[in-house]
Amino acid sequence: MMNNLNLYIKLNKELSHRKAEFVFKSIIGNSFQLNWGDDEIFGSLVLEHPTTQFVNLKLNYDALCSDLMDDVTIVIVPRFEDTLEKIVREKCQPGLYPIVKILPQLLNEDEELFEKLSEFKNKVNEDILETVKVYLELNMSVNMVARLVYTHRNTVNYRITRFIEMTGIDIRSSLNGYYVYMLISWKNPVYNKIKEEENL
Repeated sequence: MMNNLNLYIKLNKELSHRKAEFVFKSIIGNSFQLNWGDDEIFGSLVLEHPTTQFVNLKLNYDALCSDLMDDVTIVIVPRFEDTLEKIVREKCQPGLYPIVKILPQLLNEDEELFEKLSEFKNKVNEDILETVKVYLELNMSVNMVARLVYTHRNTVNYRITRFIEMTGIDIRSSLNGYYVYMLISWKNPVYNKIKEEENL
């Protein structure tokens, strides 16, 4: 489903999958999908009713750790991205994280993307930039963007394609989209990081 919320989960020790699923069920409710990796301490979870389940998870994170007898790392993302797995596995300390908290670490892993992000705003006109902003706000739904900005979906597709051609940043990738949205919005740690680099 489009409205599902996806989570990366890391434990510090191996645990019975049955026990883990039982604990998650008691904390967030019945409707979720939990998949474990080969090493039995890393998994992914899909919340099928994200609003109430996420509230339950956020309010009861400490209880979750207590019931599992382990400190748990959870990173919350709108969509799954393979490149997040390395960061979550190797660098995230226990805690409950929204994706914006992880973006600066991810950016440090990709120097080429960092360079593109540092200069992309100088290459794009305002019409395209505004369309991209709305596109990212509406979970990359071309049809919803077209309705909101009163333009044809082909025009929206054209502007997205032009943005990708001009900047070399494929915003159809969720992570790239997060970076670009934060940079367009200005108040963000990634933008501040780039400004610090420019002032050195």
